[in-house]
Amino acid sequence: MPELIYWSELLHFRIAKFIRLCLDELQVHDPELTNVVDPLCHFILTRAEAIISLVKRKQLWDGDIISRSLSEAVVKMAFICCKDLTERSQRIREYATDMIEIEDLRRSDRCRQILAEADTPKWHNVLDPLLLLSEEETALRKKWTKAARTKLEQKWSYLSMICAIDKEMRGTCETPLGFRALLHSYVIATHFIHADRTSFELLWDRSTRPALVREKLEEAHAARLLSDSLWFAFGAWPVVARVVAIRPDTVEGYKDIEDDLARLSKRFQTVEAEFWATQKSSDTST
Repeated sequence: MPELIYWSELLHFRIAKFIRLCLDELQVHDPELTNVVDPLCHFILTRAEAIISLVKRKQLWDGDIISRSLSEAVVKMAFICCKDLTERSQRIREYATDMIEIEDLRRSDRCRQILAEADTPKWHNVLDPLLLLSEEETALRKKWTKAARTKLEQKWSYLSMICAIDKEMRGTCETPLGFRALLHSYVIATHFIHADRTSFELLWDRSTRPALVREKLEEAHAARLLSDSLWFAFGAWPVVARVVAIRPDTVEGYKDIEDDLARLSKRFQTVEAEFWATQKSSDTST
């Protein structure tokens, strides 16, 4: 596993340099899209780096939690990068302006509720800067009625975005990411975020496995996290390139990274297969 972590770190560094070149190329073709995609790419790359660091420390469930944030960023970017220019412009506006306005309203409401219960100079110093001005709040409440907020937030929910992406990409080979496949890892991470019963059962199951099986399971878990983080980071570019006049493989370094990632993925699959072999042995012995 240390060797796989080493090669994952090295490949992540190369992917980060490659994505930077891609963003420079995208700036020439679509500056408006670049302004939205650039921070999303930075978020994706830094989350992928964080996952690799957590795997090094064997904090695998924490890696799953970060992986959820990473997958949300990839899904948002793919959702924004639809081929229909009118819809793409609308989604850019919704992401960069409308959703922020809704969050500003929600944050202002939360701050007023806290100040109503804790009306002290300390809290005013902290929360007053987050309160909307009266005129601004009135205008936003008129624009964003409860029904309008609910409709937009539903459109931008994780499942709704995946369904839309799946419909838009159905029958194509434009991206290596299987978006519906993200749902399983997303749900697992959600259990740990909410500290519900399923998360406790997963921890208990892991801790009560036989030592050898547990070791192989943890290695397989680590391999999946490393694989997901690298494919998310690298796969972000084809998602963007498909909507502008750029072929992904025309950017310097694409083919080399794709080939090296494919080879590393085979190593990850071998690690996972070693765990599944322990399960077949258990079935045979019972």
